Amino acid sequence: YGGIPVAFIGLTLKATPSIVSAAGIKDVEFRDEADTVNALIPELQKQGIEAIVVVVHEGAAPSTKLNQKTCDGLSGPILGILDRLNPAVDIVVSGHTHQSYICDYATKNPAKPFLLTSAGQYGTLITDIKVELDGKTGDIIKKDA
Repeated sequence: YGGIPVAFIGLTLKATPSIVSAAGIKDVEFRDEADTVNALIPELQKQGIEAIVVVVHEGAAPSTKLNQKTCDGLSGPILGILDRLNPAVDIVVSGHTHQSYICDYATKNPAKPFLLTSAGQYGTLITDIKVELDGKTGDIIKKDA
């Protein structure tokens, strides 16, 4: 992105074995989502990467309209992951629940200033995420969707 490295960490569900055929995942290990991301961050930072986006197949259920961008009433398993993520993460693109939402997670937990998004289901909606990167630090300094 303009010569600034951006990390994308992709995750499936830790619970994948409970929803797919065992034959299809033989010899595949599924680990805790937050623990996996948190273990990768120091290595990414050693490589000079400060802009970090997590793409995870876990989601939430919003109680607000799509463009409200608050997390009021947000519920679901993703909250347990977000609350444990290293705050070095900038953006979390989620899914699984087939719900559409854009949430400034700092309104729910100021120590976790993530932008959390989900684009709904089956390609019926696209979330346009805009970021501004600091040319000196390489970190995302502005994010919006």
